[in-house]
Amino acid sequence: MSSLTGPIAYPVMFLLVAAESAGIPLPGETSVIAGGVLASQGQLSLGLVIVIAAAAAIVGDNVGYLLGRKGARRLLVHGKKREDCCIAASSSSPGGAARRFSSGASSRACAS
Repeated sequence: MSSLTGPIAYPVMFLLVAAESAGIPLPGETSVIAGGVLASQGQLSLGLVIVIAAAAAIVGDNVGYLLGRKGARRLLVHGKKREDCCIAASSSSPGGAARRFSSGASSRACAS
């Protein structure tokens, strides 16, 4: 990252940390460590590295939450319309009767 010193280092670090906080497997934490090392050498401002890393983590976390809240279910079911799912699991009760659990937002019991 030494070739990324100066004004370009801060936006690159912001993007890496924000993307990692949103759930994309990128080296966000590593870029913060590299920013700290560069700050110790006088090539970056430590205060600015800390502020940018914190802001990027907050922004990325909120973006990841919004993406998960609005669109993750559609991605997971590959665009198919899917109603409240019921998952049958055998219980540990005598006779091995099946219990049903609702995996959706409502707590209503699933019909047979």
